[in-house]
Amino acid sequence: MKTCINLIRDKRGGSMVEFAVSAPLLFLLCAGAGDYARLFFSAISLKSGSNVGAFYGSQEAARSGDIAGMTSRALDDAADAARFNGVTATADQYCVCPGMTAFPCGEYQTTTCPAGYGNPRAYVRVRATQSFRPLAPFFGVPESVNVDQMTWMRVR
Repeated sequence: MKTCINLIRDKRGGSMVEFAVSAPLLFLLCAGAGDYARLFFSAISLKSGSNVGAFYGSQEAARSGDIAGMTSRALDDAADAARFNGVTATADQYCVCPGMTAFPCGEYQTTTCPAGYGNPRAYVRVRATQSFRPLAPFFGVPESVNVDQMTWMRVR
């Protein structure tokens, strides 16, 4: 009887039990933070890729029609995000006159805007997307998240 009372009063090993109880929770917390960091890294890489593609296309009017070049540069720059899953990029070009809807830029050089606004404003848009999948399934977290970054720039 005396040994049972001594065991109950003994404080040795208490911190080991506390660690054993809290270790799984700490592990899940660290794994979730790591996945969250991977998601942000992917979003930053995609945004950088879309910026590079749009910057390439906005340098001059001749480049604004190079859809393949803008897409290629966006994919090359977003290569860091491609380590996780496939990255897709799309690019397009459009023109706008003030007070009008957008129209194809094929006639960019020959079209003038009404009311003396001069040449239409040409824009390029590059979108980079990726389906991000967490490393482990967590309760309440979707199986995959679509990350979509887009950049618009006016052609110089």
